[in-house]
Amino acid sequence: MTAATTTVKVLPADLAQKVADQATVEGVTPMQEAGIFNALRTAGYSNDEIGEMTGHRACFVGWRLDLLTLCELGQLTLEAGKLPVNLAGYIAKLGPVNQGVMLTRWELGQFATCMDAEKHAQGLIREESMCAEREQAMQEAERLERDRRMPELERLASAETEEWERANRSA
Repeated sequence: MTAATTTVKVLPADLAQKVADQATVEGVTPMQEAGIFNALRTAGYSNDEIGEMTGHRACFVGWRLDLLTLCELGQLTLEAGKLPVNLAGYIAKLGPVNQGVMLTRWELGQFATCMDAEKHAQGLIREESMCAEREQAMQEAERLERDRRMPELERLASAETEEWERANRSA
């Protein structure tokens, strides 16, 4: 049996709704929405609850929250209207180096279309994910090898300690 977890809301529902309403004001930018959604998340509200308060789906809330992982240049470029929000969402899923690469290439006009840039970013996301998985697999293999060799190393260390103690006792 698992215990049900409850999230404590540090902001009353009526006040949270007033905060959420700020995300629905005409002219609010994606980064402003992300900030508002983040404030509500921090106050203990789920993406589903925030979505209900703002009239958006939970996945939309998540996409906006993802924008907060954009590097500063990405956020500024998005705010300036020079970076499409969907592309920004893909770039936000990249590590810092690839974010910089994508933003530079976008600014230099190295993609024929926004969709081309999105596809390239998606490829980088997959590549980063595969690299992370390989790194985890290598770390796990090293751990297993250490665990396999540990009894032998402990036996050798014990034998060396006994030999050292015998040598020092007779000295």
